[in-house]
Amino acid sequence: GVEAGGAVFGERARAEGDDRCACPACLAATDLARRTQTVHHRHVTVDQHEVGPRVAPARDALGAVLGGQWLEGGHLSSLLQVTAFFIVIGGTLGAVMLQSRLPVFADGIRLAKWVFQSPPCDFRGLINRVIHWSNVARRGGLLALEPQLRIEKGAFELKGLQLLIDGADPATIREILERDIDTFEDSHRASIRVWESAGGYAPTLGILGAVIGLIHTMENLTDPGKLGAGIAVAFVATIY
Repeated sequence: GVEAGGAVFGERARAEGDDRCACPACLAATDLARRTQTVHHRHVTVDQHEVGPRVAPARDALGAVLGGQWLEGGHLSSLLQVTAFFIVIGGTLGAVMLQSRLPVFADGIRLAKWVFQSPPCDFRGLINRVIHWSNVARRGGLLALEPQLRIEKGAFELKGLQLLIDGADPATIREILERDIDTFEDSHRASIRVWESAGGYAPTLGILGAVIGLIHTMENLTDPGKLGAGIAVAFVATIY
């Protein structure tokens, strides 16, 4: 498609007396710039808040739990129980680590912040950069993109630009970059499964913590002063 498009645009450029480069790659870049500018001038925008995690519901859920505790006259400290924390949170993390490789587990923990803060998605900036690259390649050829390698920060964009400058054909560039996208998605899906597994183990560990707390309570029925600690472990473990 790129080769055919290049031939069409090459004939058009020669008919119009345009002496700029008429190779398929440069002409495809020119066509991309024209089409992208058309979209830009139609004011088609993508709201970055429409993608990524839904931050507000996560905050609302946490606020509802803590707010209910406060309305009942409770204190946040009453929900902080070290024994229950080790049983539920420590046990869940240990179970997840048994079935996940350490790099995948670490990446899953790192991505937890996306629940409360969406990752940056600057679609408008990316579109503007693609337009700029296309115009640079149209005016000076693909080798004119070399200075952009010192400006661009994204590894994916850098790889695509380097392939263009090296003269790779469009099909090869597409294949390589699509493979990188697939690898990136597979890596993040593996990280997501860390939390899916944690969601399956945590309720079981919560019940186990409750049972341990009740066992501790039953062992100290003759000592009323120790009953409260066992019951607290049982209930807080269930909350966790």
